[in-house]
Amino acid sequence: MRCTPNLGEEDTEMSGQWLMKVEESFFEILVPEDMQVNYMARLLFDEAQTWWAIVKEIRIGEVLTWAYFKHEFEIRYYSEKY
Repeated sequence: MRCTPNLGEEDTEMSGQWLMKVEESFFEILVPEDMQVNYMARLLFDEAQTWWAIVKEIRIGEVLTWAYFKHEFEIRYYSEKY
């Protein structure tokens, strides 16, 4: 993957660009839908990693999809800034 890590910065532009690059990488390297969350999680560090651990704990036992991650990510780092 050619994406940079996400450290959880609260920068709307950076968050949007990061999300777009992750999705582009999924397409470029043909990441199966059921593996997208696992690949993305490897790019989270610092505050972003802590945030995702909390989200996963809340939804323990459920299959977490890319659509679910994207929705939660946009709420936390992107959409609420507008």
